[in-house]
Amino acid sequence: MVSSDMRQLLISLVSVGALGLGGCVSNPKLPVALGEAMEKNTAIPIKMSFTEKGLIVAEDVRINGQTLRFILDTGATQSAIFESSLEQLDLNLTSHKDTMVHGMMQSKQHRLVNIPNVEIGSLQFLNKPMVILEDRSLGSEQAKDYDGLIGMDVLSDYQIYVSPVLREMRFIPNASQIYVPNYWRRVELLENPFLADDRDLHFIELRVDGRLTPALVDTGAEFNAMNWSSASFSQAKPIRKRLRKDWELQGAIGTFEPIAILNMELVRGGQRFWKDKDFIIMDFKSLDILGVSDEPFVIAGMKLFADETLFIDFERNYMAIKPATRNVQSRLAE
Repeated sequence: MVSSDMRQLLISLVSVGALGLGGCVSNPKLPVALGEAMEKNTAIPIKMSFTEKGLIVAEDVRINGQTLRFILDTGATQSAIFESSLEQLDLNLTSHKDTMVHGMMQSKQHRLVNIPNVEIGSLQFLNKPMVILEDRSLGSEQAKDYDGLIGMDVLSDYQIYVSPVLREMRFIPNASQIYVPNYWRRVELLENPFLADDRDLHFIELRVDGRLTPALVDTGAEFNAMNWSSASFSQAKPIRKRLRKDWELQGAIGTFEPIAILNMELVRGGQRFWKDKDFIIMDFKSLDILGVSDEPFVIAGMKLFADETLFIDFERNYMAIKPATRNVQSRLAE
């Protein structure tokens, strides 16, 4: 049985197309090795941690003198703050706009406000637009473990380095063209393959059960997920059939909306292979905003990238993943 919290795991797709926010155009410079770039003062250190479920947290977000915790969310086009966290800031905001927020399960109007001053590490953003989100539904013993999310309106201007082992994160401006060691596993980032739009979201191709499937890179999702169109392989068919039978035995009340968890023995994206990864299988209700109808679709959440050292270059459309161990061929190729 999948808990109700899992049904809300895909809240991170915040789409505010009317804002027209995009990355800055950078001047070409000579490529710099990642290690060298990390030592330059242009690489902004961000204090980081992880939530209990593995989301990447920027610890040093400051608004109105208060330190907040925001997750990094590549599945959100617009940064956002939870309502209770905003209330604690005592900003006395008097004006707002209404904007439509598109999640994977529903679309809903939310307020969009300008926060006078937002600091992330040593970065400063004046009059920063943020969507106000309703507080997440948590259990009585579970504390709210973050206050908001940093979306692609911020992230797209930087190359992002995250090291779970070293517990460090860097935001490096796009003007610095960086190359990573060639033993790192490279995965190409793609534009939305379903719809030509200006939403700054990034996809990869995942090979699941021998078939390439577009996957949204969503670091704001606590789980991996796929729709039933993706799960047409032999493992999923008997699961769906059993769920259908159970639903009918219970009186076939309402709409048949099966949800299951399936372990995939092997998943591949670019040069990276993952073993024994769990995926929630469910039908999403608001995928039309991305142009998805009945096509196979996957969400690559933090369950896929857990414990990975990542370098993401949104402007040059790739991510690189440091392997846990290096083999002899990798060392010879350097």
